Amino acid sequence: MNRPQHPDELCALVLAMASREDVHSVSCQFGDALLWEGLLNEQMKRARQTGKPPREAFYLSGPDGGLPGIAKHHSGLEDLPPEEWFTGDTLEEKLGGDIHIPYEGVCGADLLVYPYWRVIAPQQWEKEGAQLDWATGMKPCNHLLIEQDLGQPRCATRIGPIAGSWWLYSSTAPYKDCSPNRP
Repeated sequence: MNRPQHPDELCALVLAMASREDVHSVSCQFGDALLWEGLLNEQMKRARQTGKPPREAFYLSGPDGGLPGIAKHHSGLEDLPPEEWFTGDTLEEKLGGDIHIPYEGVCGADLLVYPYWRVIAPQQWEKEGAQLDWATGMKPCNHLLIEQDLGQPRCATRIGPIAGSWWLYSSTAPYKDCSPNRP
């Protein structure tokens, strides 16, 4: 397995958030194999409990470049012969889970682990009736984990710093479905 790239405290927070009943989807850019194993285990647990396919039971989305050794889909896959596409050697295939690899950079989710390269606009939170995801370029989320202190918005609670420089913002608005699977 890959060596963790992020502090244990940060990965533990992502897994703790993922296990909450009000979190039905996670979008995470981290390439930590142990983190993804935990997320896939949560997905499979929920699939067994609900009888739904993994993606419907608990939606997982990774980075658009893929997760080598973790997710079966990756950029350039279609350039390989079809017999080399899915060999069963990724963590996703071994655990029977389903990780979406977006083509659009990042997907929204109940828990959105915000990528360092994506623009964030916290000034949007100053507007009347603002919602947490107004700062994320309208990528929906109920919880935003980001490696920046964006101040205390009126539309969310803030916890941090976590693992040195990360902050968790949780919407104070009623729950909204942020899963890309929603109808």
